[in-house]
Amino acid sequence: MKAIACMASAHAKLSLRREVVEEDAVLAIMLYEESVTARYGYSVLSVQPTPHFQQDNLPLYVGKQNDLKMQQFQVQLTRFCLSHASELSSRFTEE
Repeated sequence: MKAIACMASAHAKLSLRREVVEEDAVLAIMLYEESVTARYGYSVLSVQPTPHFQQDNLPLYVGKQNDLKMQQFQVQLTRFCLSHASELSSRFTEE
């Protein structure tokens, strides 16, 4: 959690914002999931590692194609969180 929070905070600073917004957290979770997938070969959220930066795959990183990818990931992440919300709330009330 600390790594994701630090990444979200860093993205907010790069975007010249004083506060972390949902967009920052979504990007941080996406990067974390890519890292986990690259290392272990599996992501709970079905994230695939992005290939290395090259001139011909620039739209993967900037522009409408990337915006669409991030919007789709945000919807998927929201659904994942909602589907597991009851499990999390019962864990915290027990502790």
